[in-house]
Amino acid sequence: MPIKNNRKKLKAKVQKPVQKPIKYSGLCSTCIYASECLIARRSTEPILFCEMFDDSVELPQTEKPEPQTELTPVKEDTGKFKGLCVNCADRYICKFPKPEGGVWHCEEYR
Repeated sequence: MPIKNNRKKLKAKVQKPVQKPIKYSGLCSTCIYASECLIARRSTEPILFCEMFDDSVELPQTEKPEPQTELTPVKEDTGKFKGLCVNCADRYICKFPKPEGGVWHCEEYR
């Protein structure tokens, strides 16, 4: 029976190490998975790249603004312009020719 007594003594002497809180550095300091990540626990250096890194946080739902339903008034001279010229900011001062089918490619379009 001396063997059993020795085992009990050994078990009594062995203490579980006290776990210190993990201080995360690098990407892990803001990652939402850091608390359950094995890589972060085992690393002694700051993690600078991680495929599992995610720092997104769901934002609380806020009321969305209602879309504006107000229509812009149609100008009388819209039939005068075709293509990109219809809503170009420079349509009244533009010196480029305006073909009958309208302009569909213009580097000066704004």
